[in-house]
Amino acid sequence: DWDARYGEREGDGPMMGSRSAAVQQGGPEQVQAHPDRTLMLMWPDYSGRGAFGTTCLEHYTGDVLVLVGEWRGSTYGTVNPWGQSFSEEFINSVERDFELQTRLPLPCWPLAADAVMLWRRRR
Repeated sequence: DWDARYGEREGDGPMMGSRSAAVQQGGPEQVQAHPDRTLMLMWPDYSGRGAFGTTCLEHYTGDVLVLVGEWRGSTYGTVNPWGQSFSEEFINSVERDFELQTRLPLPCWPLAADAVMLWRRRR
């Protein structure tokens, strides 16, 4: 059962996000409240534009990122050379402050090159 394995911890609410009993909706303003959690972002900056991902990252003080989407060097480049899931500014910040631990390609739509990536903060 999901709640028994991954549900709420005593004295604290479920994770942020959407579409799960253990995940709540939240934006960048909620990131600071959970420094002990992993920050997971999936396509935060559609078409590689916007600041949602960067704003979340600026508020995040934890050590682990899980990112889902395209990344510079692993994209068809049909929208941007850096991909269509994250802004170029976000990618630059992550590559500067975090080290890629693993990358797993995902099944995806034609002309998309999505992967799930695990990053750990540099010390």
